[in-house]
Amino acid sequence: MALAPGGSSLNTLSSRQSGAVNIMFLIITLMLALAGWGLWFGEKSKNEELAQAAQSAEFAEKQAATQIYQLKKGFEVFADAVGGVPTEIPATLPEEKQSEYETLIVTKFVEPIQKKARAAIKFFNGDKSQNKLIQATIPGEALVTKLESEIAQLKTQLKTAKADKSSAEKANDDMVSAHNQALSVKNDALTQTRQKNATKEQQLESQKDALSNELRTATDDLETAKTAHTAEIIATREKAASLDRSVREFKLTERVHREKKRPDGQVTDVNYRNGTCYINIGTKQGLRRGTRFETYGFAKGRVKVSHGYIVVRDTERDRALCAIENGGHPGRMDYIHSPAFDSEKKRTFHFLGNLPGRFDNQTATKILAQYGMKVETGDKIDLMADFLVLGANPEMPEEGEEPDPNWFKKTQAYSDALRWGIEMIRAEDLEMFLKY
Repeated sequence: MALAPGGSSLNTLSSRQSGAVNIMFLIITLMLALAGWGLWFGEKSKNEELAQAAQSAEFAEKQAATQIYQLKKGFEVFADAVGGVPTEIPATLPEEKQSEYETLIVTKFVEPIQKKARAAIKFFNGDKSQNKLIQATIPGEALVTKLESEIAQLKTQLKTAKADKSSAEKANDDMVSAHNQALSVKNDALTQTRQKNATKEQQLESQKDALSNELRTATDDLETAKTAHTAEIIATREKAASLDRSVREFKLTERVHREKKRPDGQVTDVNYRNGTCYINIGTKQGLRRGTRFETYGFAKGRVKVSHGYIVVRDTERDRALCAIENGGHPGRMDYIHSPAFDSEKKRTFHFLGNLPGRFDNQTATKILAQYGMKVETGDKIDLMADFLVLGANPEMPEEGEEPDPNWFKKTQAYSDALRWGIEMIRAEDLEMFLKY
């Protein structure tokens, strides 16, 4: 019975030692797990940018995460038992504050646990049950060693990845440097081009200003010249209109004078037997052979009576021998008149187109030239022309088209003849000047 208390005390002590061993094992396991978890968690933050390099250790990472979770749960149970140790592990900090996070874990978690563990070891100092405690820690140490090995592998992979990254960054830096250098050269060239363009732009602006001034001056001069030219045109037109009026008046006066049939001379002698007569004008008055005159007299009341026509056959200084045309019966002292004869002026004819009949352009020109008359052709008529002879259109109409009888109205000669009052006659009217 005496031993009962002792036995009970021994059993109690043994139970206490067994509990202490379990607690000690749990503390050491938690310390190792927390240390490994802290290292792994720090490396995990650094490996976020190198997730590809860490894929090969994904399986081991998941196992370690599961074990850490279990250890964390055990630590929370231990913390509830011993008290004084935080029950919640703080969240991880960014990579650049990893050292602060490790210090926090050591200060808030590891050191309090170490302190509790040292107190427990001191309390059980010399107890053989420590061997069991040491043996109990072997699986935890093996796990920690395995985690440390995996962490070392991750560090190696991280180092390799960093080296690859460094090489890639260097190559990228080299490429960026080369690109920047090329870009700098291009920028220098662009700057020079811009400077040249700016210089050219300034030169162009100066030239533009100079040209604007020249253009303004030229415009002013042009306006002045235009005004003066307009005034000259108006004056010229007025002079031309005045000249046209004068020409028309002159032509009208001449025509009226000619139409009045002022006598050119008289018949001085008649011989009906040989059909000849003499007139009182000759070479002195510019008379030529072939000139045809009308003979006439006056009845009561000054009524004109035609006695037929005579043609000059021979000329002397003051008289000429004429032949009496068939049907003519001129009397002595009859008056004579010819529209083609003017002792003071020789007539000018302008042929427009082709003359029909036996008196074509060439024949008519030859006959009129014999009488001292002038013939002109073309689309422009002389101001001093006496007659505009309207012939046929020299241009043949196209197949299927009718000839235009008024073709001459489109010519400049016809327009000028209208302006100047030049007398216009048909081709058949010209025969009175040609039948001598």
